[in-house]
Amino acid sequence: MQLLIIACWMSRHHNGKLRQKGLRHILRSDLDVPWTIPFVIQLCGEYVIEIGSDVLTFVTNSLPTRPNLRRDYAQFVHDNPEFMSITRQRAESYWLAYHRHQLPKKQYPQFQAVEAVTALAAEPLLV
Repeated sequence: MQLLIIACWMSRHHNGKLRQKGLRHILRSDLDVPWTIPFVIQLCGEYVIEIGSDVLTFVTNSLPTRPNLRRDYAQFVHDNPEFMSITRQRAESYWLAYHRHQLPKKQYPQFQAVEAVTALAAEPLLV
């Protein structure tokens, strides 16, 4: 648990590589604790495209196999529409500033991750 707390803290580090290292520890953890969710989602509103790709891979591949955590993500999205909206706006701002000439907005991993978690939250949970 202590390492997970440190990983969440490191996900806010000013160095993108250290943020990614913290994120990867969070995503690999077998502890399905809901307090990690804001740390993961917030990274979708940042500019490091590799971090967005990690979140997207987690949301599309791992999260559907973890029903309790999936339910927690769905609840977080439902309970925090302002946070989700701000995260989308930040992702758009970074896409416009840094990535719009390299790839279409719909292919930007941060957008894809936010949309995937939002869509997953809208689906009925099959347990």
